[in-house]
Amino acid sequence: MAASDKEIKAAAKEEVRKVSVLLGKAIRARRLEKEMTQAELAAYAELDPNFIGFVERAERRVTLYNAWRIAGGLSMSLAELVEPLPTRKVRVIKKPPKRS
Repeated sequence: MAASDKEIKAAAKEEVRKVSVLLGKAIRARRLEKEMTQAELAAYAELDPNFIGFVERAERRVTLYNAWRIAGGLSMSLAELVEPLPTRKVRVIKKPPKRS
């Protein structure tokens, strides 16, 4: 049985939440490994210290640009920062149309 639009949206929202939590934990872990405060990381990343806290607690979503800035503030690449995140498992809901 096909999932309804409501079920798909709910699943997507939960997936975003899980990824936000994992990214926040990864940022906090890397920051603590480097013995940095949120304020220090914010200064290096040129972001607001409150924003760093919000991201670490998954209270705010982070854009790719700001994730890149945070990674730079931690002296690492964005790829290194997100490496702990799991690979997304793709579910095929319906087959895409064939190309002619």
